[in-house]
Amino acid sequence: MKDTNPVTEINEPVRKTVYIDESLFNQAKALEYLAGVDSFSAFVSKALKQYISQLMLGIHAEALTKDIKKAIANALNPINVRLSKSLYRYAVQLDMLSQFVGYQNEFNWREIEAVRKEAQENVAKMRGQIDVGKIIGEMNPENAEDYDEYD
Repeated sequence: MKDTNPVTEINEPVRKTVYIDESLFNQAKALEYLAGVDSFSAFVSKALKQYISQLMLGIHAEALTKDIKKAIANALNPINVRLSKSLYRYAVQLDMLSQFVGYQNEFNWREIEAVRKEAQENVAKMRGQIDVGKIIGEMNPENAEDYDEYD
């Protein structure tokens, strides 16, 4: 019984006549080397396979997108859990340190809120880029005289 499915792959080459613009033909001939083929027929065959794959992907894109999203989420989930746990532990430590400083200096709530507002503005200005040298007091033109004793 002969297979009549037009999508069935046939390994034997067949000759078909195709009419295309001469400029398109010249572009294809010039780019054969990029496609990794050595003839126009091989170029056309490869191009058709790519185009058919693109069409099939378009038909099944929604299902593939869901599968890809699910695979990415599954791969990232353990990382997200570890990061969340780490950030929680750091937040607890930071809160403890803040309370120690607050208790030792006897700040009132208004002062704490003013400092919080200033810190939020500073962080927003930095856009995530923190100058560690400035934080630790690295020598710069403004405080160079403080470092003269170490020369």
